[in-house]
Amino acid sequence: YSYFVDAKNNEFKAPWNVLYNVARVFTPDDKAIQTPNSDTPYSFLGADLRAEPLVLSVPDVAKDRYYSLQFIDLYTYNFAYVGSRATGNAAGNFLLAGPGWKGEKPAGIKEIIRSETDFAFVLYRTQLKGPDD
Repeated sequence: YSYFVDAKNNEFKAPWNVLYNVARVFTPDDKAIQTPNSDTPYSFLGADLRAEPLVLSVPDVAKDRYYSLQFIDLYTYNFAYVGSRATGNAAGNFLLAGPGWKGEKPAGIKEIIRSETDFAFVLYRTQLKGPDD
């Protein structure tokens, strides 16, 4: 709620279905996540899947750079991952669908990712290789 609904909250990131990028590393002053990584800038997406699925596109990422998208449902279950360890570093389009979606996989979609809940949280991490990176 504080991340995607309450725009007056200090923790607000962006409205639903809008990707929010943090172009810095987290420090102990960042308290919304108990132990954030200090070497991976984050991006946040609150996905509202009630009306339709979302297409999430990832670029080609250098083979020596780690990145991940962690998909979390309203039960706090990590139900999918996209990234270096799960799907590789090649570019791709992924369809994130809620429990009521009944469509077929569209052309150009690498994988359909299904959430058990109509709202999901996608946490992006990108490896930072040093202060100049």
